[in-house]
Amino acid sequence: MEWRSHCKLSVQLLRMKCAIQWIVGQNGLHCCLAAFLALLTGSGCRDSPADIEFAKMVSETRAKYAASQVRDAVLPLLSTNAINPADKTNQLPRRITELPFFVQQPNDVAVWAVGSPGGERRGLAFVTGSGFGHWGIVVCPFENGTEAANTLHGKVIPWEDGVFFFKEW
Repeated sequence: MEWRSHCKLSVQLLRMKCAIQWIVGQNGLHCCLAAFLALLTGSGCRDSPADIEFAKMVSETRAKYAASQVRDAVLPLLSTNAINPADKTNQLPRRITELPFFVQQPNDVAVWAVGSPGGERRGLAFVTGSGFGHWGIVVCPFENGTEAANTLHGKVIPWEDGVFFFKEW
């Protein structure tokens, strides 16, 4: 090994030794701070299990269905006001309940009205979930559908034809 590279290596090792001594120093605050920073920087590296499951459901839905099929199943509900979001006994179209988001619990699909700043109904959200979050499909097939879908205050992922994927947690 050449003496210059040996000196560089020695300097790096000395710096690392000083850093370790500083972190583990006489008071535990440095150690706690270092552990907190390590957790903080490491926590953003991986998706949560819920995010992974949501991405899987989005992929399955896109592979098996066309957004136009979902939209067409919901349009009659919007034009006739056949769905009352306050009513828990709504009969949902089979096309909605067979989507990967709802197939495990087709009777636990909540319907949310999606409005516009003026207050009129601009779409419907079909969601499932619990106190830990909600996810599902939003159909806002009218003008400014994206704006209306974004009033839900969750993550809205455009699909097409006024259909969006939705999650909040």
